[in-house]
Amino acid sequence: MIAGVVALGSAWLFPITAALFERSPLPAPYVLGSALPFLPPLVAIACGHLALVQIRRTPAHGRRAAWAGLAFGYAGLVFVAGFELLFWLIVWIGPIQY
Repeated sequence: MIAGVVALGSAWLFPITAALFERSPLPAPYVLGSALPFLPPLVAIACGHLALVQIRRTPAHGRRAAWAGLAFGYAGLVFVAGFELLFWLIVWIGPIQY
């Protein structure tokens, strides 16, 4: 039931979003849903930077863990951006006509 409402009712639930993506070949939830994979790497990057700042201010341990979080966050961000770019290129190019 909920999936039907989301798939059928993007114009009913989100009129501003529907107006923005009116000419898009994909429904608005697909376009907006592609931003969700970017959240975990961004949270990891923010937490890593905050941890490094806190470690500099206080004599706390965990510098290696903070650097590891930053490394995984930036690597995840690059991976997600590359995957999203590849996905959207495939979607916008469409099927190959022979």
